[in-house]
Amino acid sequence: MEYIKKIIDSPEFRPNSWVLELLTNYVLFLKPRKDHSIISDNRRKTIRKRETSTEGLKEKFETGEDAIYNLIRNDKNMILSPKVTITPRDIAEHIELKQLVDTIKE
Repeated sequence: MEYIKKIIDSPEFRPNSWVLELLTNYVLFLKPRKDHSIISDNRRKTIRKRETSTEGLKEKFETGEDAIYNLIRNDKNMILSPKVTITPRDIAEHIELKQLVDTIKE
């Protein structure tokens, strides 16, 4: 709208019927510009999946914050989360895992 006012107020503006029709069509059919979100829905889902509080993670590890930095991968091209596997050593160290594996085998 400001642009139309600027054109009409300019001294060089000498309207004829065709120009006036163009301007009215412009004003009538002008669609407001959509504001596009910087973060798309897919990106938002990825962010939510990877977001966790550092305080919560620190409590889970014995070494605290150092363990978090050891887990971080600097590969920005990684698309999928790495697959976590349970090793026989994990089963031997954690009684709950051993009980779970035994109940699954039964």
